[in-house]
Amino acid sequence: MIIFETTSSKILFMLHVQTYRLAICALALMAIACQEEPEYGGFVETTGTGSEGSGKQSVTINLGAATTLSTTITYRVGGNAALDGDYHLTSLTSYYTDAALTITVPAGKSVATIDFEIIDDIQVESNEVIYFEITSISDESIASNFKQASYVFQIEDNDEPASDGLQIDLSWNLGDGIRINNSNFNLYLANAITVDTDGSVTAYEAVDGVVSANDTGFETIVISKDLPDHQYFVIIDYVSGNDTAEVQVELSNTQTHRVASGRVSSASIGHKLYLGPITKTGSTFEFR
Repeated sequence: MIIFETTSSKILFMLHVQTYRLAICALALMAIACQEEPEYGGFVETTGTGSEGSGKQSVTINLGAATTLSTTITYRVGGNAALDGDYHLTSLTSYYTDAALTITVPAGKSVATIDFEIIDDIQVESNEVIYFEITSISDESIASNFKQASYVFQIEDNDEPASDGLQIDLSWNLGDGIRINNSNFNLYLANAITVDTDGSVTAYEAVDGVVSANDTGFETIVISKDLPDHQYFVIIDYVSGNDTAEVQVELSNTQTHRVASGRVSSASIGHKLYLGPITKTGSTFEFR
């Protein structure tokens, strides 16, 4: 027990105690603040993986702090996976001339989610990658603390090549973040063709029923083992669009895998391109 003889001494001691308590409180508040300060702001994960059959997916963005006002995150997508060909974006988004996408975080919230869905197609293709990148955040204080602005998702193909026929897949890419449905291609199989001096097809004899003319998505046809042994040609028709397209044709079965690619502009609309001849003998296919 401590006994003070004078009132002034007691007052002085109380002042010291109060100052000490204030210092402890200040230190405690600093500790709490340090604990609440995020280790990062940005994508919670850096990578993800899913098969074509996995359907709906999502990636989470942690802003690192609650917003004071409604906050807009602008992001872009890229990679060799094609938007609306290999995956759909299902989050509420807005498009600008630079193909940017946005998602809005309401005031008082700190987490946003980008939702997307893997398209389970029938094309035989290599594993593909979607690249997400945050390009800007309307809240400058949150943006200054961002450390993880990119996320990569790998799509694993779940399709097997034909065992006794030849599958022919047509895909195209119009550029990062551009929906492939901005352009439309059709795919045909022909017995014979007539070619102009510029290499475009002026006439062809179509194989009845072997055609792929989807309004959306990519195109696939199969040279079945039941078709007559013959020389065949693959016809690519650029039906509509305003973009230059990177076009890829993959021919595959259990014995072979061939890839042909090229670049076509909208000037090719109305012109039919071809690949071949492909000589079928039973379940064997030879290419020239």
